[in-house]
Amino acid sequence: MVPVRYADRETVGKRLADDLHYLGPRSDIVVFGIPKGGMVVANVIARDLSAPLDLFMVRKIRVPNRPELAMGAVATGGEAQLNEEVVNHLGIIDSDIGRVEEEELRELYAHERRIRGNKARLDPRGSVAVVVVDGMATGATMHVALREIQKKHPAELVAVSPVGTPATVREIRHLADRVICPLQPTHLGSVASWYDHYPEVDDEYISRILQENRAPAMAGG
Repeated sequence: MVPVRYADRETVGKRLADDLHYLGPRSDIVVFGIPKGGMVVANVIARDLSAPLDLFMVRKIRVPNRPELAMGAVATGGEAQLNEEVVNHLGIIDSDIGRVEEEELRELYAHERRIRGNKARLDPRGSVAVVVVDGMATGATMHVALREIQKKHPAELVAVSPVGTPATVREIRHLADRVICPLQPTHLGSVASWYDHYPEVDDEYISRILQENRAPAMAGG
């Protein structure tokens, strides 16, 4: 039964973990949560699947001199996606785009170091990589994460989101072997509007659950 909305991230994590039971008991599953809220959902899924958990950082690329506006997203590793409509409408030139991408990527890596500490990154090569967000407003965050993780050659790539529009899900299907997205409204609005309880998630919480997941790292990098 498809829900009308969700109680909270923990509840939805249990629901999505059930949807992933088709994978069966196996030792080659790696769960990646995209902070911030995606890590809460991913933590529940990883525990249910007895799988190692890691974070996968994605950061908005902000319009020069207008930090309240985003013109794309960049992921750990440097994979980026631009919103061409925004770029063209505002007439943003290539040199400014390149400069801002580099700045955002530096900020992303600094942020990741603060959260990760000395915890090594997990390598999805040859594994079933399950990539989790807490909702897809535009799909840009999931899009760049999947494209970057594809470069590591996982055996299977699974995209998981509690909510996303049918159009976004169709786009993501071109990048993943399987997409799990139970709630697909035609008009989404904000991700928060699909939850009864949608609190802020801080870096300390993410760092704690990452450090608590002591499954051995398959490779750093």
